[in-house]
Amino acid sequence: MSRRKILFIFILIHIPLAFGIYAGTFLLPNYMDARQAHLKQTNYFLTNNKTLITDSRELILAESCKAFLANLENEYKSSLETLAQDAYQEYTARKAKDPDFSAYDLAAKYLTKLNKLDKHSETKLNNYLNNMEQELRDNNLSTELIKQAQYAYTIKMRQIKNDFYRSHIRSHLRKE
Repeated sequence: MSRRKILFIFILIHIPLAFGIYAGTFLLPNYMDARQAHLKQTNYFLTNNKTLITDSRELILAESCKAFLANLENEYKSSLETLAQDAYQEYTARKAKDPDFSAYDLAAKYLTKLNKLDKHSETKLNNYLNNMEQELRDNNLSTELIKQAQYAYTIKMRQIKNDFYRSHIRSHLRKE
């Protein structure tokens, strides 16, 4: 092969590769951030904008779902707090009995309980949303609210967990 062909093939391969790396590094994150901001702004459950829903029947269902999500969040928060208190009490009791106690077994036990709590919460949400979806279909309404509720649930649960971890890590660090 001649040097020109090698140089041509090298350029032909590396320019698209360099553009792909550039796009993935600089363009894609901005797009993803803009997309996430758009999803949050157009989500009825993450905003207080009642103009996002025009049909009165759909608005009634959305308000009911919003109340359900708020109750589910509160239930999850209180269960999470109870789980943390139980874990801390068990940890201190075991540590008092055996100073060389390893917390890994205890962590595995409570992570399993946390997973069960997550699944329980998701099951309740899915059951509610299935009923809501059926009611929307029966009234010939858009089922876009279901996707919005699922997205809002995901965002809010992530926020609850982050707030919980941040507050408990800070309080733990203050004690030490």
